[in-house]
Amino acid sequence: MEESEKGAESKARRLVEEYGGVFGEVWVTRHPRGVVGEAGGKHSNTNWAARSCTRELLLRGTPLAHCVLTILDADALLPSLYIPALERAMFPTTTSSTTAAHDPYHSYYCPPTFFGRNCHDVPAVVRATDNGWCMMHAQNLKTGGGVMFPCSNYSVPATLMEKVGYWDTGFDAIGEDMHMGLKCLFESETRARGVPVWVPINCCNVQAATSLGTVYARWTQAVRHYYGHADLAYVLRLTWKQVREGVADLLTRRNDGLPTADGKKTDRETAPAAPTPYDPPAGDPLSPRAVLPAYKRNPGWWARLGAKLVAVAALAESHFMPFPVVVLTAFTGPLLDLWGARAHLADSPGTLWMYDRLPYLAFATAAPGLLNFAYYEVYHRVVYNRMEEMGAVERSWTHEARPRDWGDLVDYLVSPLSAFFFMTLPSCTAVLKRFWTAGKTQEYIVGQKELKNKN
Repeated sequence: MEESEKGAESKARRLVEEYGGVFGEVWVTRHPRGVVGEAGGKHSNTNWAARSCTRELLLRGTPLAHCVLTILDADALLPSLYIPALERAMFPTTTSSTTAAHDPYHSYYCPPTFFGRNCHDVPAVVRATDNGWCMMHAQNLKTGGGVMFPCSNYSVPATLMEKVGYWDTGFDAIGEDMHMGLKCLFESETRARGVPVWVPINCCNVQAATSLGTVYARWTQAVRHYYGHADLAYVLRLTWKQVREGVADLLTRRNDGLPTADGKKTDRETAPAAPTPYDPPAGDPLSPRAVLPAYKRNPGWWARLGAKLVAVAALAESHFMPFPVVVLTAFTGPLLDLWGARAHLADSPGTLWMYDRLPYLAFATAAPGLLNFAYYEVYHRVVYNRMEEMGAVERSWTHEARPRDWGDLVDYLVSPLSAFFFMTLPSCTAVLKRFWTAGKTQEYIVGQKELKNKN
């Protein structure tokens, strides 16, 4: 609980009374306000709760290797399938080239997102935005090599949290889910990777008392999401650090896993992982170092650099590409016409022919997005029907939802608006606000979710 929140204690008591008999134990942590170096938000609250829980586990003598923390938003509904699926993801029963390199204690586990709780109570432009968002996240989970980003709900072994230093708490880490995935990847020198858990978590769309209020709430949420562009500076700094140190080692011919002058690899490519600076000192009475398993993966210098560059590219794509892509698609043709491009191209029939077909090319660029929405139609139906088939066990997961029908085709019509108003403009706004709010404390705005007639 946030200690500064009005009514936090009474809310905690109600939750303990309601769920005390459902779980083995229910612990309440109280995150104080004004901790030095912290910015308000989910990331700082999660960090406080995780540190409090692991300390309690250590005081009880519980090995951290036996513990996994699952982070959930308050509106998330977790299917009963998730825990068994998480166990299978951690300890796969089949043997393959992928599972052979799997490190269960140093992986973070990412389920896809599903918006089915109140999607029919919000404007189509909000619904279309979130449908596209969850599809993009599902695609991110298929990125090769385990370079992926969690989204809102995910699981992290306590051993990995201990090694990377838990969650960062400054404003630059306000996108706590993506930043935590990046921190696990970069602070472990890419020895920690993401693993998908193919059980979707059912979440709510933002919803206010009115349709206009809902649209505005989704806008503020989108701007907050795009504050995650600060993570690009984070990953570029750490990637450049590896390049700089690697070049220095190569020039001085130090044994650091780089190709030597004759093209051979050094022995450190396969050497056991050295202790990280995030391990607590050996003399600490609560030190879990003796029971923390060692990293199983130990990628070489080039493999580490490759994984980092994949993360940099994926991050740039998700936070910066919406603005230039939409602007170029929408405004290139009109600006060229204003410049008088046809007159300038009169002496080049081939180029003029290509110029005349620019509008068709701009339309064609929307085709992948439309195919993405078509795939969502299948995805929504498969997930909903699967949960319905499970009957009463998952009734709480589906009782608020209904299958998509022909009326939902309006989502396709408003998708260009949703892309512009909830991706392009928020991306540009978040980047520009960095310039006039640099060094200033900014408010963490929680997405408004006023569910009507929901239990």
